[in-house]
Amino acid sequence: PSYAERLAPYFEKAGATVIPCPTVVTELFDDNEDACVTLRRALTSRAESYDYIAFTSRRGVEAALRVGGDEFVRRLNSGEMKPTAIALGADSSALEAGGVRLSSILVP
Repeated sequence: PSYAERLAPYFEKAGATVIPCPTVVTELFDDNEDACVTLRRALTSRAESYDYIAFTSRRGVEAALRVGGDEFVRRLNSGEMKPTAIALGADSSALEAGGVRLSSILVP
């Protein structure tokens, strides 16, 4: 379910009338090789120039894990990479499920 579908019952319980109107659609970009190359480079070879990598959605986590692959996870877990991964709730759980140790994730 979408975020709106999960939040709607809380608003309805508080007496609101909910009219879902999604305005953002996220899609994986597996078929866009340029985007994959750019993201892979950002997550591996260019990552040393970042202090943090902030994940704001599970889709972002999924893309990073898929495109960055085992090399990205290994480098985060080993401490070889300077950036710290930042993720909240389900996003940190998704990183963990992808093999990133919780100790490698800053959960504010």
